[in-house]
Amino acid sequence: MNRYFFDIQSGRDFFADQEGLPLPNLKAAEVKAMQTLTGIAKESVFPSKRPDLAVEMRSSTYSCSAFR
Repeated sequence: MNRYFFDIQSGRDFFADQEGLPLPNLKAAEVKAMQTLTGIAKESVFPSKRPDLAVEMRSSTYSCSAFR
């Protein structure tokens, strides 16, 4: 299993995932990235505004994919 990392970009702030998660494949990692993004957006302090968020997924074998 590859370890995937999910970095979070929120406005000008960047939070690097230092631990990652072992997942069976790229599809599972994409699903986890979308779940992370929607979870953060649901918890937004400003529900009437769309937060400026992105989750960037990476692994040792996969460079980067951004979900906004």
